[in-house]
Parts: sequence; C-alpha cells; structure tokens
Amino acid sequence: FPLLAHAADVLSIPFVGLSTTLSKINRNRSQAKRVLKAEVEALRLIHTNPRGTQEVIRRRFAMDEQMATDSYHVVVSSFSQDGRIPHQGIGALLETEKKDGAVPQSVTVEQVTDSTLIDEAIRELGGK
Repeated sequence: FPLLAHAADVLSIPFVGLSTTLSKINRNRSQAKRVLKAEVEALRLIHTNPRGTQEVIRRRFAMDEQMATDSYHVVVSSFSQDGRIPHQGIGALLETEKKDGAVPQSVTVEQVTDSTLIDEAIRELGGK
C-alpha cells in the first residue's frame, strides 16, 4: 500500500516515554537522571546513525535489510530527538483521556509533567 502520511507528521501524541513517581525521584534522583541520560543518548543514536539503527532492527526482529530500512523510516519521526515530550501532545492525550472519563476534567499538562530532570540530563550531556 502507498504511504499517505506518517502519523507523527500529523499528530503529536506521546506513545512512548519514561515515567516514575516523585517519591522515586526524591529517593534516588541520580539513578533517575542516569536512566534519562541513557535514553537521550539512545535517541540521539537513532537519529544520527540510521544504518546502525537499521541493523539493530534487522537483527532484533529477524528482518531482511530492506524491511528493517523501511521500518526505520516509518517510525524514526515518532521518536523524540532529546527525550522531551511536546506539551501539545500530552494535552491531546489528556483530552482523549478526559473524554473517556479516565481522568478528571480539571487535570492539566502542568500537573502531570515536570521537565526539570530531563532538562538537567540534557544540559549535562552538553545539549540545550
């Protein structure tokens, strides 16, 4: 089938990410930051080393080279460049959850996100 559009080019809805509790961060902030740094480094590699990433996909999912290459190109734009999740995407997800009655109408993006730790991790890795 011909590809009409990549969903990530049209929608901003987070489908993958890391989360934890405030309690965990307060108990072991350095561990949480190390996990985030590893995630950021992996995301950077995915975006800057397509051939290497395609090889990982090929081996991990027992695909031929063309299928791994095609799969990479279909999903790469869905992955954040730096681990941050756009607030508009979280807002869209929250709106869906509110319509389904899964979360109260009063919940805001600011109540469910805190980018402080990812911002620290990115700065420490030499990013902005």
